[in-house]
Amino acid sequence: MTAAFQLLRPYWLLSLLPALLLWWWLWRGSDPRQAWSRHIAPHLLPHLLVEGEQGSRLRPIHLLGIVWMLMIIALAGPAWRPMPSPFAEDDAAVMVVLKVTPSMTATDVAPTRLDRSLQKLRDFLVARAGAPTGFIVYSGTSHLVMPPTRDTDILTFMTEGLSPDMMPEQGDALADALKRAETIMQRADQPGSVVLFADGVSDHQLDLLSKDGSAKAPVHILAMHPAGKSEPSLKKLSAVRSGSLESLTVDEKDVELLARRAAGSLSGVAGEPGGRQMKDEGYLLVPFIALGLLMWSRKGWVIR
Repeated sequence: MTAAFQLLRPYWLLSLLPALLLWWWLWRGSDPRQAWSRHIAPHLLPHLLVEGEQGSRLRPIHLLGIVWMLMIIALAGPAWRPMPSPFAEDDAAVMVVLKVTPSMTATDVAPTRLDRSLQKLRDFLVARAGAPTGFIVYSGTSHLVMPPTRDTDILTFMTEGLSPDMMPEQGDALADALKRAETIMQRADQPGSVVLFADGVSDHQLDLLSKDGSAKAPVHILAMHPAGKSEPSLKKLSAVRSGSLESLTVDEKDVELLARRAAGSLSGVAGEPGGRQMKDEGYLLVPFIALGLLMWSRKGWVIR
């Protein structure tokens, strides 16, 4: 993954001007005849000077200017590649958001909508094959259960025993849950998307989400309703959040499709200012700087 070239510390370029003035002053006084004429007899001086200093070949003063320029560029921090995320490597992160409300205890989806959601979540983790996945639950409030992790066993363990009775407040706080998911991905420097297991969304939450002008991760929804039954509010949500809406199936086709959509759907969260950091490539100039400095130990560089 590449990005536009930039300088991480561009203020270092201001030192180019004093460096250039200093180099010019040194160059003016770098005439070897003038420098050594006060110490060496005129008839011996031509035989002691290196021939290159009297011609047009590379001289120490020229190399000094090149080394100074390379040092300043290195300090300015040239960068053109983003830093790899310490959490996600090359995989898209997914925050799973689960609705835990009394409506999710309906038995039109056996055994209940909530139980089937948890079953589908476990199948989804298998389909993700260890890719980073986090977990949030919500009702009247939203709560982080697990930040993005590759440990599917611990995430599966955290899903055990979930019920509406565990939630401190009943209601529909989907907008808050999605905002929490995006914040977690931003802090972890992980581009990704949200997978929602829900049976519907209130008009008030749809209104809040449609008015939200901040960075938005795509939301892919698995509708917890019997196959073939549509839910208008979830259709509106998928349109508002540039995601997709999948119907429940008796096999794993629904979660496999969700996993594919999530893997190929990256939000712009990590690309926003203050998101993903760029890799400092200034160290690549160090060998050239060191080589230039080593020339001062070269025998016969200034005098024979």
